[in-house]
Amino acid sequence: MTKCESNANLRDESYNFSTLRQAIAERANLVFHNKVIDEIAMKRLISRLIDHFGSIYITHPGSRIDDLLTIPLKRWLVQDAEQQSFVLEKHHHYGNVHAVDKLRQSIEIWMTDPFNPVHIMSFSGARGNASQVHQLVGMRGLMSDPQGQMIDLPIQSNLREGLSLTEYIISCYGARKGVVDTAVRTSDAGYLTRILVEVVQHIVVRRTDCGTVRGISFWMFWVCAVFDLLQFAVFDFWVLDRLQFSIWSFAVFDLLFNLLFNFWVLGRFTRSFWLGDVIPSPFDFIKLLQGSVKGDRILGISVLKNYLQKFGYLDNLNNTQINNEFDDALESAIKTYQQNFNINPTGVLDAATVSTMIIPRCGVPDIINGENTMQPAGTENHESSSSNNQLGHIHTVSHYTFFSGNPKWPPSKYNLTYGFLSNVPANAVAPAERAFQNWDNATHFTFKRASSGQTADLIIGFQRGDHGDGSSFDGPGGILAHAFAPTNGRLHYDADERWSVDPVANTIHLETVALHEIGHLLGLGHSSIQAAIMYPSVSAGTAKIKLNADDIQGIKALYNM
Repeated sequence: MTKCESNANLRDESYNFSTLRQAIAERANLVFHNKVIDEIAMKRLISRLIDHFGSIYITHPGSRIDDLLTIPLKRWLVQDAEQQSFVLEKHHHYGNVHAVDKLRQSIEIWMTDPFNPVHIMSFSGARGNASQVHQLVGMRGLMSDPQGQMIDLPIQSNLREGLSLTEYIISCYGARKGVVDTAVRTSDAGYLTRILVEVVQHIVVRRTDCGTVRGISFWMFWVCAVFDLLQFAVFDFWVLDRLQFSIWSFAVFDLLFNLLFNFWVLGRFTRSFWLGDVIPSPFDFIKLLQGSVKGDRILGISVLKNYLQKFGYLDNLNNTQINNEFDDALESAIKTYQQNFNINPTGVLDAATVSTMIIPRCGVPDIINGENTMQPAGTENHESSSSNNQLGHIHTVSHYTFFSGNPKWPPSKYNLTYGFLSNVPANAVAPAERAFQNWDNATHFTFKRASSGQTADLIIGFQRGDHGDGSSFDGPGGILAHAFAPTNGRLHYDADERWSVDPVANTIHLETVALHEIGHLLGLGHSSIQAAIMYPSVSAGTAKIKLNADDIQGIKALYNM
């Protein structure tokens, strides 16, 4: 029965679909209009439909709760599921089914999808889905508890039939949780967007060239473009055409030509890392700060503060103090650094200071607990009180320094044994042995490699990054190695460095670093004399294989020789 209302009167007539379509076409006198239907046009269209058909069927919804009819088989389906659940419960009671399997099978029993009159609506791909229709005319099914676990007591009623008090209480948490989760996700997304905006809006690019060595110059793209053009126009169409190569000869020749250009020519132009011409350093960021003075606010100052704090020049800064402000504390720290490394103490990051700071160095700090260990203080000892640094503390005697408390090996341990961890490369053993022999010749100590199964007094290993001793490495070109005060006996190289047995450009000399770190193992700190082995910095490609007089005097003073 279809009810139609015209402008004149309201009448009931029986229509089939063809008759109805014909009536609509005749009454509305429809004309095709090829244009966009915006909000105003839609209002006009609705107004015309109301004029032609009246307001009754225009305002009727497409489907209502009355159209959702419960299926007659529901009662038998529920009884069958209850019977299966009862049998499953008995099996679980007698120990035939594990609790996890019992919960899984119970969920499978109650998750059965019965056929319903609105199947097409459920699987149309629109906003609605089968789960919503199940809850309307089937059964609400299984709910979750506050911990997110599935409750194996299903709600057998649906929303059209109404819920009992117990079923309503069980289902309340799921509905409330959905609302809360949506609200939380919305607020989290908004907060994250705000944080991202606050972070990004403070980043200002002030330099045309950032100075990085990790990128490729823009002109290299033009070189590649010109090369491709020449190869296409000259090589492919002229050379190969004249020589009349076969297709396989052409492919092989073209491959070899590209390999030659890309792996040799471009590699030489860009000084690529795999050729070994450039070692990116964790200290390279300091180059971008050259010329900075007190009062500047430059991106990267916070990293410089971390650098100076790591080596003792800034003491225990908190997160608010590690910022991009060139403040009084930073100026004072730079002056102290300049004094230690024999640079004019201006407090400005001049070229001499930057060139010294970027040199690879030992990981043992220069200043411990506020005490500067690299400044000569005659023969008077200056001991620091305490510190949490695991590498030890140092006090000053002349140019050489000792760890706090003068830790040293007892007389019963003047014959020391050393060993290597399994991660030590084979070519690193001989340089370390030569370094031990050098200290053996200049001191009262004797060093011998530990035999198999013997526990060595000194252990040498190669480590990467944060390796659990409280003093992490930072990659090639930064901290080279560190060692611990007597009688700890541990010496660690940075495995990411580019080491060499002989002095080679852009590599670190193994024997030089070994000599320096063995000095720490014996109890020496850093020296302010650049020629001394215990000077904290070691430039790439240089070698120092002889102990300086300052190093020997330090050992004699420490052990009262």
